[in-house]
Amino acid sequence: MEEKDFDKTVHIDSIEDLPKVLSNEAIFEEVASEHKARLAKDPEWANPRGTSITELIRGFVNGILTADPYYTGYKLPPNFESVVNFMSFELHKKFNNEWWCGDLSLIDIEKIYWDIANEHPDFRAWEEVPDGQPDLAIVTRYSPVHKERDWISLEVIVRNACVFIRDKRRQNDAFDKAFEEKYGKLSNEEK
Repeated sequence: MEEKDFDKTVHIDSIEDLPKVLSNEAIFEEVASEHKARLAKDPEWANPRGTSITELIRGFVNGILTADPYYTGYKLPPNFESVVNFMSFELHKKFNNEWWCGDLSLIDIEKIYWDIANEHPDFRAWEEVPDGQPDLAIVTRYSPVHKERDWISLEVIVRNACVFIRDKRRQNDAFDKAFEEKYGKLSNEEK
């Protein structure tokens, strides 16, 4: 990262001040706004590419499964199948039951995920912190590993889904490049 990425540092005097700083929504909104502006300038995120419904559904499922960095094999989030089926149904409806969605940027895909998933109450419920649990906790490598998932960050689900699609696009580009180097152009189009 460039040095300018760290120009807005929040200083705290003690660890006790951390919850107060982290609960300041304005800080998070500003950071999110700056991050979106950076993504809009990144061709990998901003340029539309051919996308299928299968890619969108696989990405969404992967986003859910990878949202918890400490996942060690406990059960899926409640109503996982219902949320995924809802996403699939709504994507098919949005794209007229066609398997091909057309050209979509990762920014477009992220918005589509938000627009659809937020309509499902079980999706929104995943982020609710259970009664008796702190809204904020400091975790170290010595902290006990959860046997059950407490909550899932919806932002992480959606971002991980887009990162999964981005990574697949990178893999496809690398394959196409290697193929073309060995066998020539993939298409018959003349320039």
